[in-house]
Amino acid sequence: MSSKQMYRLAGILFLVAALAFFVTGQTALGAAFIAIGGSFVAISSTANENGEICEGEDRP
Repeated sequence: MSSKQMYRLAGILFLVAALAFFVTGQTALGAAFIAIGGSFVAISSTANENGEICEGEDRP
C-alpha cells in the first residue's frame, strides 16, 4: 500500500471516528477529528505515487 493510500485511509478513519464522536455528543473531539482527518485527505491529494508532497507545477 502506497503512502498516498495510507494518508487517504487514515483520513477516512479519522472522519468516521469524528462522526461517532458527534453521535455520542462529544462535539469538541468530533471537531478535532474532522480537522485531523481533513488534513490527511488533503495531504493524500497532493502526494505523488511515491508519497512525496508536490506543490505548484509538480503536482500530478
